[in-house]
Amino acid sequence: MTCPKCKSENEEGNFCSNCANPLKKKCSECGEMEWIGRNVCETLVEEAQTKQAEYIKQGMPDLFERTAIPIVVLAAVMILFGSYVSEYHKFAWMTKTTAEIITVVGGLIGCVAIPAGLFAEAKLGVRSEAKKRREFFQKFPEYAEILKKAKGDK
Repeated sequence: MTCPKCKSENEEGNFCSNCANPLKKKCSECGEMEWIGRNVCETLVEEAQTKQAEYIKQGMPDLFERTAIPIVVLAAVMILFGSYVSEYHKFAWMTKTTAEIITVVGGLIGCVAIPAGLFAEAKLGVRSEAKKRREFFQKFPEYAEILKKAKGDK
């Protein structure tokens, strides 16, 4: 924090280490001691950031739930089915080679599709997060204003 009176840099404390000028005062909005010259109450900034994080997280399913679990289940079913048919030859229409192909394809799906799906979901998740952030600012303009002012403080 730069002292408004003598312009010396101060790391912590309520008063300037050079001239003893006050660096903090009691916030009129929350009653906490905050830096003099700030644009917005830090308590309000923290509240706005918390509300924004909650809003963004709400309704956004976990990437693993959306992509990996269905692909893992599909691959596991294919591997188990192919292994079962290959071992016991229960279906007359399916040869042992066909069953082995199903098993290999299931393994490939597990090895290739899961990372590819997670990568695609990560890109979509970033876009979804940006969209949710814009929605938050439209729905709660008072928080948008607080966060905008707080950016000016930094």
